[in-house]
Amino acid sequence: MLIFLFVGVDVKCRSYYRCTHHTCNVKKQIQRLAKDDSIVVTTYEGVHNHPCEKLMETLAPLLKQLQFLSRF
Repeated sequence: MLIFLFVGVDVKCRSYYRCTHHTCNVKKQIQRLAKDDSIVVTTYEGVHNHPCEKLMETLAPLLKQLQFLSRF
């Protein structure tokens, strides 16, 4: 679990996200600093308690290729 705390930091706009898996409570907050728009602060709260489907979808072709190559 990663949590970044910026005490006394003036923030301009914030976006909040939550994991869509029905048993997962992970939250993410993204915000830009009011003093410097080029700085983005991302705060994560929690740990995923399920496999990440998107990661598996991305890795599936690579894993198939590795299985094929391991036969040689």
